[in-house]
Amino acid sequence: MKEQVQSRFITFEGIDRSGKSTQTKQLKRNLDKAGVRCIVTSEPGGSGQIGAAIREMLMNPDIKRNEITAALLFNADRHEHVTSIIQPTLAKGIWVICDRFYDSTMAYQGAGGGVDRKFLEDLNRISCGDLRPDMTILLRGDVDNRMLRSPRLDYYDQGHKAFEKRVSKYFEDIATTELDRFVSIDGSGSVEEVGEAIFAEVKHRFLD
Repeated sequence: MKEQVQSRFITFEGIDRSGKSTQTKQLKRNLDKAGVRCIVTSEPGGSGQIGAAIREMLMNPDIKRNEITAALLFNADRHEHVTSIIQPTLAKGIWVICDRFYDSTMAYQGAGGGVDRKFLEDLNRISCGDLRPDMTILLRGDVDNRMLRSPRLDYYDQGHKAFEKRVSKYFEDIATTELDRFVSIDGSGSVEEVGEAIFAEVKHRFLD
């Protein structure tokens, strides 16, 4: 591309092992080829030292905490992430691609963990201010087969399947109610096939 287009904030959501981390990097490669400056970041932990410490607490299966505590920790990390990384990067005209954002808190702590929705929405407003993703890509994955992607265990991998199904249903429901923001992509294909489908949607919305 001959000139830089307006910066965009794109988030990836979905259940664990749905391919989000892989596809954030794949999208960056495609945007790089198109001449679009962009970075890839993630939550929790994308905010630097504070985020790394919070992520260690959240992902450690030996540290037990309730879902309200988890929501507070996620949003503390998110506030640091937004103010120190995401907003300054967007202000420079650089796109930000983020693996998980506030929809994950609504899904995991809200639909999965039963935390009050309004409480979580208030936390999101405090941590994010006016920042909203320009586009959220939901990678659809199979809850029953997700552990085949990786043997790694963390806090949420030890949850019950019913919890995971509630999380998955939340993502499916919000993707059908916020069509102006969400794009739902089948994550079961090859890395290249899924990446092409995602990039086609990004090009359609922001580059064509």
